[in-house]
Amino acid sequence: MELTDAIFMAQRLMQQNELDGWKLRFDERKTSLGRCNEYSKTIYLSLPYVELNKESVIKDVVLHEIAHALAGCENHHNIIWRTFARKIGAKPERCAGQDTIRPESKFKLVCNNCKWERPAHRRTKKKRACPKCCNEHNNGYYSEEYRLEYERTRKII
Repeated sequence: MELTDAIFMAQRLMQQNELDGWKLRFDERKTSLGRCNEYSKTIYLSLPYVELNKESVIKDVVLHEIAHALAGCENHHNIIWRTFARKIGAKPERCAGQDTIRPESKFKLVCNNCKWERPAHRRTKKKRACPKCCNEHNNGYYSEEYRLEYERTRKII
């Protein structure tokens, strides 16, 4: 979706739902589509997700965050939030569905034992283990034997 179209749509939806005094901002997050901060009265949208996804996906993200603003962020995704989401036309669920295009990650975490993998946008010092192998072979507890290793998914230019 074009950024300017996303801005106009989000501002229109915020105005329709009477979020007076609220701001719209963009961030570079790749692990969440949007977020709501009721203290600064700000709705954030992920620029990488906006650029990759169609209008219907971004509209639902905006409505999702507006529902958080109306319900109060302390309600997370409970019945109060779901009621507000339904009332304003948002899907009463987490936004990242099958039709959501995710930004490409620089890395992936790979289990050398079972070859399970998941994307990672950055390397961290935190040690992680394969959930599948730890559950199956170690009663769900961390084991260095099933430690996940970082692998690059794309070349650095």
